[in-house]
Amino acid sequence: MGRRSRHRRTRCRRRPAGRARTAHHRLRRFAKLTWTRRVAGLLGRFNAWRRQRVLGRNAIDDALWSELTASLDLLAGMSAAELAELRELTALLDGAKRFSGAHDFVVDARVRVTILAQAAVLILGRPKVGLDPFPGWLSVIVYPGAFLAHRVWVDDAGVEHHTAYPADGETSDFGPVLISWDDARPGARDTGTGRNVVVHEFAHQLDFANTWGDGYPILPRGMSPARWSEVWINAFDRFRASLGQPGRAAFDPYAASAPAEFFAVLSEAFFLRPDTLHAAFPDVFEQLLVYYNQDPRPRRGLATAQRSQPRPHGPLRWAR
Repeated sequence: MGRRSRHRRTRCRRRPAGRARTAHHRLRRFAKLTWTRRVAGLLGRFNAWRRQRVLGRNAIDDALWSELTASLDLLAGMSAAELAELRELTALLDGAKRFSGAHDFVVDARVRVTILAQAAVLILGRPKVGLDPFPGWLSVIVYPGAFLAHRVWVDDAGVEHHTAYPADGETSDFGPVLISWDDARPGARDTGTGRNVVVHEFAHQLDFANTWGDGYPILPRGMSPARWSEVWINAFDRFRASLGQPGRAAFDPYAASAPAEFFAVLSEAFFLRPDTLHAAFPDVFEQLLVYYNQDPRPRRGLATAQRSQPRPHGPLRWAR
């Protein structure tokens, strides 16, 4: 007689069929979504707590902030909402960046806030993530005045050259940002020149965020890289061809030395002389309008009106 075969009884998880299966999957997706939302909510509250903690530790003195908003030409004409956001950005940067003084220069709160507030103008309209709203650089070295910058370059023959030249600012993609206090403090530049060393150097930092400085920063979503390149290359070529001709004196000729310098100089003009930039290079102005996500023209118009308005002496009287 043959052996009786033994059948191993196994238990399997039967999949629900039809509507039951659909309801089962929906329930699982809902559970995952609920858990994800809970984690995201916890992280959001934790980040908000950290943000408020940093803002509390680096709160800017009211008197100091009032002094800077009244004396820095770059901040003139800003609305109350813009100044409030700028103050918060400045405090966050003060908690994320390191400062040191060169040649025994003492860096105090006034020096730090003055430089950081001007740097924060560049990111005022851009999305911010985390506790460092301006990533890519970590430290600033402040000189009491102009300093000697050193540069090493290799010519076409392979010969290495070392040069030194006076500068009011210097930056690189890996090193710290060097700033001359005499050129960054309130009143350092005559109003209307369109020059600002802080805007110039930190525009370079935005440029360096895209691998290297070539006048091609990381563009926000929706901007066309091809259009950006076309506009800036054409404007750069036109500017270099127009050197020495009337109508370009408003822009520093140094802008013709490289596309990176052209981007930095025209960023200065965008924030300080937007109407002049719009008249000379309307396509560039439109690109910067989208890139920085802010329009400085109303501010500059208001600032000009405030400067031109004489201060009254004695009680005001209505003209009859």
